[in-house]
Amino acid sequence: MKRILLVDGDPAALRLLQQELAVLREACDLSFVAGAAEALALLEQSTYDVVLTDIHLGGMGGLELLAEVKRRYPQVVRLAYSGCAHQDLVVRGLAVAHQVLPKPLSAELVWGTVSRACALRDQLGSAALLTLVSGLHRLPSLPSVYEELVTVARDDSSTIDQAARIIVKDAGLAAHLLHIVNSVFFNLRRTVVSPAHAVALLGLETVSALVLSASVHQTLQTAESDRATVASLQRHGLAVAQSARQFVSMEEVGRLALDQAFTAGLLHDLGRLVLETQMPAECRAVRQLMEGERLTDVEAERVVLHATHAQVGGYVLALWGLGAAVVEAVVFHHEPRSAHRREFSVLTAVHVADGCAQAERSGMESGKVDHEYLAEIGFADRFAQWKAAV
Repeated sequence: MKRILLVDGDPAALRLLQQELAVLREACDLSFVAGAAEALALLEQSTYDVVLTDIHLGGMGGLELLAEVKRRYPQVVRLAYSGCAHQDLVVRGLAVAHQVLPKPLSAELVWGTVSRACALRDQLGSAALLTLVSGLHRLPSLPSVYEELVTVARDDSSTIDQAARIIVKDAGLAAHLLHIVNSVFFNLRRTVVSPAHAVALLGLETVSALVLSASVHQTLQTAESDRATVASLQRHGLAVAQSARQFVSMEEVGRLALDQAFTAGLLHDLGRLVLETQMPAECRAVRQLMEGERLTDVEAERVVLHATHAQVGGYVLALWGLGAAVVEAVVFHHEPRSAHRREFSVLTAVHVADGCAQAERSGMESGKVDHEYLAEIGFADRFAQWKAAV
């Protein structure tokens, strides 16, 4: 049974919340408190799976509370909610919360979100995955250039020139960025001649994601690695990123999801890159098993590695602090039904985009798209339109 701690500084709102969520008491253990101090005191005394707080608390605010929970109890799922969840507030919230929910909260929304978040946590905390990760030579660290760009992106007063100055600190990275932006994938009508030009045309979030991808590929491309494989993964990631963002745009689910879909698509095979460059012998064994036993890559990875490249990639992104929507899409992009999410999301877009990209390479009709999953979420009839847009 999941244990959930709910925090709201408005007594009337807290009472309404207790009434609305009463139906969940058979499925989970609910505790309600009116402030951050009470919440932290309970967390010291007992173990909780989830903390769900209103952003606008008196005294220590909800985001400050979640930052403290993140520091003291990193295994706890952190959720926030607000009645005025503008994009800038959501972006700030996602720095410390796994997800920001809109008011009013319903039992269905809370339970669905908690189920998905705990499923993601359980995947990333599995013994098999942790054993595999501990055997890697090293995990890539979050590139400092990307960290600086994220800081600039969160500052409303920042300028394009500020972002460009950060990128050009690394001449090789800047050149790699311009090469990617001017590739056929973006199909721009003009040549992009500078990082500032790239930011102006594509937006800081997209450029930041490209910088992150380019930095990781440069870091992991060692002398021992198969450079052709690394280059192929990079091209595939860019194709999936473009398609995933296009699918989100077609469903009109918001600007934030557009950026998340692009980032998740770009990095969905990060785990494969990590494994190919650090465990080449094991990856060869995976490919041999796929060919000899006609297994999927995920099935063969579970036999050889006892975990999957999707889990490894999600683990790295979670360590880097990327948002839950991006991490979820990476972890479950081969097995979307395992995420317990039953609506169109960034995960849906990345899953379908990856399947379409695989289909194009193999000549299959729809690659590895899970059509039963699309039917379950009510989007089976959209697949043909998405595929036609690629």
